[in-house]
Amino acid sequence: MRAPALLDMLEAHADQLEDVHIYQMCTESVRPHQMGEYPGKLTHHEFFLGADYSVQFIGKLPIFGEINAKVPHSFGQNQIHARQMVGATRSDAPVLEGPPPLPAEGSAEHRIAELIAPEIKDRDCLQLGIGKLPNAILTMLKDRKDLGVHTELMSDGVMDLLGQAASETIAGRFYSGAGGQLDFAIGVRRSEGGRGYIVCPSVTRDGASRIKVELGPNSPVTTHKNFIDNVVTEHGIARLRGTDYSTRAHRLIEVAHPDHREDLYRRARELNIISRLAE
Repeated sequence: MRAPALLDMLEAHADQLEDVHIYQMCTESVRPHQMGEYPGKLTHHEFFLGADYSVQFIGKLPIFGEINAKVPHSFGQNQIHARQMVGATRSDAPVLEGPPPLPAEGSAEHRIAELIAPEIKDRDCLQLGIGKLPNAILTMLKDRKDLGVHTELMSDGVMDLLGQAASETIAGRFYSGAGGQLDFAIGVRRSEGGRGYIVCPSVTRDGASRIKVELGPNSPVTTHKNFIDNVVTEHGIARLRGTDYSTRAHRLIEVAHPDHREDLYRRARELNIISRLAE
């Protein structure tokens, strides 16, 4: 696959440019300008430029577009007129595609999809993440009608017994930013009939519980407990909206892996998250 035409042109004419900054969501290969080979000419920035974000720059920053008829068209308030751009180039580069991964039948991801699919009704608007689990959910919605989609990418998280989601770290090491998880969680609360679901297998590949008594010191909260409605693992759906601390902890432990529930209950009692009188 050849590189995008716009980047080809910028690098080919870099000696004629001064202090041009390139903002990109992702690249298909390592480019010379990313490696700093055009100091003072081209500067590379990794930046998420989804439609919701880039539309805010229209009329505020000079925009040079790359037009490719092979790129899927989306609807919404993300349109731009030719007169609003300082220029454009055309490209016929093929879109990077790959076969959608699907979980094995009977796996934790497949069971989660089976639990989530009945929750989705006709005319719902969906926000989905990326990977096997959302793909599996979509395959189970073929009989739904008039579904909408307003989405970006979202990753699995780790959650504590108060229902706080930490989706930016793995084993205490940062691997992503917050993304749109909190935005969509708040959007659910503001939408009539909105329902939010945080979904993940109950354990990691190493067998550690994704549901924790408390988050670690290097696990910042991505989405506050007050904005999380439901948590789904292969063991069920923990419905958290409007519940007190003790009830939240009970419901989260019940969807944790059975091998970890006893220890979660013990630690929850020690920290007075669950009282013996509430059991």
